[in-house]
Formats: sequence, structure tokens, C-alpha cells
Amino acid sequence: MMNKLKLILMAVVILAQPVASVAAQSSVPPAVSTPGAPTISVSGKIVNQTPGGSVPQGLELILHAWDQQDYSEKLMVNGQSKPDGTFQFEAVPLDSNLVYGVMVTYNGVNYFSTPVPAQGHALDNIEVAIYESTTDASKVQIDRAHVLFLAAHAGLQVVEVYSLSNPGDRTIQNAVKLADGKFATLEFPLPAEAANVTFNPEDADRFVRTPTGFADTAPLGPGSKSGQVIVNYILPYQSGLTYTYAAPLPTGGLNFLVDQSSGLSVTGEGLTDGGLQPMGDGSQFSILTHDALQPGEKATVTLAGELKVNEAAQPAMPAANPTSPNAPNPAVAIGGIIIGLVLAAFGIWYFRRPDPVLASIEPSDDSSFKGILSQIAMLDESHEQGEMDADTYQARRAELMQTARTLMQMDETP
Repeated sequence: MMNKLKLILMAVVILAQPVASVAAQSSVPPAVSTPGAPTISVSGKIVNQTPGGSVPQGLELILHAWDQQDYSEKLMVNGQSKPDGTFQFEAVPLDSNLVYGVMVTYNGVNYFSTPVPAQGHALDNIEVAIYESTTDASKVQIDRAHVLFLAAHAGLQVVEVYSLSNPGDRTIQNAVKLADGKFATLEFPLPAEAANVTFNPEDADRFVRTPTGFADTAPLGPGSKSGQVIVNYILPYQSGLTYTYAAPLPTGGLNFLVDQSSGLSVTGEGLTDGGLQPMGDGSQFSILTHDALQPGEKATVTLAGELKVNEAAQPAMPAANPTSPNAPNPAVAIGGIIIGLVLAAFGIWYFRRPDPVLASIEPSDDSSFKGILSQIAMLDESHEQGEMDADTYQARRAELMQTARTLMQMDETP
């Protein structure tokens, strides 16, 4: 049965997916026109938004269409661009209930157009922006970092959330060479005592542990808040513990958030009391804010008090590989507070009446979006119970994740 934690965390994961991402396979069958049924032509152009960049001929394309009601993917057509960067798909099934979008693969990165609804008998002037790649990550910024503290049976549960921006005009990838000779985009530190380090299950292949923390291998496309990182871990706790946030990148601001039911108090220099943030499930977090930090600068807090574990919010904590899909997820309150304080900054989430499923925060078309999340959750459960082979599971999950992201892109406001 779906629970609030699972839905909230999937919403976090979906939005965390970068616009430019590694290609995923899909099991949606190619479009087949029924004889006599209406069809449309879909055309447009690939535009390289990097100054001086060009558009190679013969780029691989995929035309997608999603249902406007439940945002399930209804068709997928493969294609190739022409020498001048234009493309055209003929005899595409026309359905006024669908929205259409085009994906282009360039330098191993996928770029998506803005989804548009069918208009008459043609969809033209669809633009797909691509970018050159760079290994220079010097301009990447953390718009705001959030550090959440909760009580857990194993100790102090810490969740770090980074909202990333790339103000450049190139997609960043392979900027960091790791000890094993492989490459990543960015590196982040972790406390030496951090144990049971986990990421969202969908990110199992994206993050790599390093001797001092972890690395993010996902490409980071240009734009404000174009990426997000979420890491969860446990620290051994005793009253008087000091926690230090060392800025790995220019950080526009820092929030420390403390679960009011945890028994913890947090003090430190340079902090401003941000008050309490109530959640739809009745829980509250106190917020302490810190001003901007430059790389290497630190903010240190002291945590005191006896940990009080909220049994209702505790996930199972099996011994697991930190990057295993079966690794434990954070507590319910984590997902809710992240959505409320982080995802709202993306311009596509807003506060609404309390809801028993998604606490107090939902996207504008909540029933459709929750339907997609429920499909993903049911798919996960089916796979976990051995009812579906890995290839089919991964392909179908990739489709649903992209569908959910498409929904959010359509709801985006300036």
C-alpha cells in the first residue's frame, strides 16, 4: 500500500533529475497509425545554445507523446536530424489528449524540448536546445544548502540537500577524475564518521563513494537550479556533538533544520532563527539560517539533548550496500520539508491545503501527478517481490520518471 514517505520521496527524486541526463531505454512500442485515423506532422529544429557551437547532422531523435490526463507515455518514434539540424516526423497519430515532445541525444547527454499539445494537423517550430560539454565546473554554485537533523535508532540522522546552478553555457561532465580512473561531475565531502550513507534508489548508479565523501556523475546542464543532490547518513551521537558544514562550492545560503520531536537543540555562531515550519502531518521543524559561504568556509553547530526517536517516522534500517536500491530512505518529515523549502524554489511547487498523502504540498494537477507516483511505487513493489524482470522494470520506470518530469515542466511558472 502506498505511504506518504514513498510518494514524497519519489517527488523529490523526479525533480532532482537533471534536464540533461544519461539516456534510458524505453519499452513503449513505436507509434502505429490506424488506417483512416487522423495523423499529424511534427517538425522543428535543434539549436546549439553554446556560442560557436554547431549541430552535427544525423543526431538521434525520439518523439514522445504523453496523455494530458494521467501523463502516461502513449507513443515513441525514433528519428534522425537532417544536415541543417531540422527534423520531421510524418504520419504521427493525432490525439487532442496528448502532448508531444522531442528528445535529442548529443555527446551522450539527452536534451528535451518543451512539451506542446497537438494543434490542428501539424506541430512545427519545436526547438530542442543542446549544449557543448565542458570539464570546467568552476562556475557551479549551490543556490542554497539544507542540512536536516533527525533522531534515529542508530544515532543522528543527517540529510544534506544541495540545489545546484550552472550559470555557464555548457553542460558540465567529467570534471573530476576519481581514484579509480573514472570521472564524475562534482565532489562533495562527508564527515569522517558518516555511516550508512545512502542516496535515493533511482540514483544508485549516479553517485560514487570517495575516500572523503561522494561524487556525482550526472551531467549538469546550464541554468538556474538545474540540478539537485540529496544524501542521507547516520552519525554517532552524544549530547554536545559538533557538526561542521564545509562549503564545497560557493553557497548562497544555508539552512539547518531540526525535527522538533527529536529532542535536539542546535546552537552556533552566525545563525538566525527562522522560526518553525509546520508540516501537514503535524510535525514541525525549527529552522536556523546562515549567510552565504565561499568554498572552504565553514559553519559549525553544536547539537545537545537526548535523542527521542519518532517510531512512526522511522524507516527500516537493514544492513545494505550504500548504493543498493534496497538501501533505507529518510523519514517522512524529510521528504515533506525538502519539498516545502527546496523544491518550491524551482517555481513548479506551491503550498496548498493539507493533504493526507503529500502533506501540505502538491503540484497544481495533484491527482494526475500522484497517479504517476503511485504507478512508480506499485512498479517498485512488483519488482521487489520478484514479479518483473530487471530489464522490463528499468525500462518502464524510466518512462514513468520522464512522464512525471514532463508534467512538472508543463506546470512550470516564470
